[in-house]
Amino acid sequence: MRTFLAILLGVIILGREAVALERQPRITQIAATVTQLAPGWTSNRVIVLIDPLCFPSEMADPNESPEGWLKLARVVLRREPRPEAHAKLRYYGAGTGRWHTNSVVSLTRWKTKADIGDNWGRDKDTKDSPGTLPRIGEEVRFSQRHGMHNNITFRRGSYLIDVECPIAYGLEHLKRLAEVLDSNFLKAQNTLATEALPPARRK
Repeated sequence: MRTFLAILLGVIILGREAVALERQPRITQIAATVTQLAPGWTSNRVIVLIDPLCFPSEMADPNESPEGWLKLARVVLRREPRPEAHAKLRYYGAGTGRWHTNSVVSLTRWKTKADIGDNWGRDKDTKDSPGTLPRIGEEVRFSQRHGMHNNITFRRGSYLIDVECPIAYGLEHLKRLAEVLDSNFLKAQNTLATEALPPARRK
């Protein structure tokens, strides 16, 4: 009887740990801060965000037609399979030629990984690809959208994260931005997993 109870307890604990590891961070936990990035980045801001895990759960930049951006974000959240959250962030640099003054990050979270599907991170007009991509996410892809923008897109958990800027500004700063976003995701998920464990099992 004791052996059965021990096995049952072990299964319950392992099940809780598995659920904890699958908990998804809120978007604001993933967003990169300027201080996390290399010198040359000057500022960042939220264009639009809708995420029930955040507080406030909706926000939009008052300088960028906030009602229009919120309307577009709600359209994204009505698509099937329905995402749970969506945001766009802007990252600015010094405009020296190495750092673009306007890099855009899109983050979308679904209920499950399967809901993301496979039709992402591609563009029919892509003509080349970088020699190497950063080791981020569970899968990462490169595209040149419409021959105008470099995009690094990756999946992590039930998130799809896309980092974009015009081709003229190269890829190195995009790689760095993508790496920080992915690192923040992993740190936040680890924190959530630890918080979900019984106190005796926390490290």
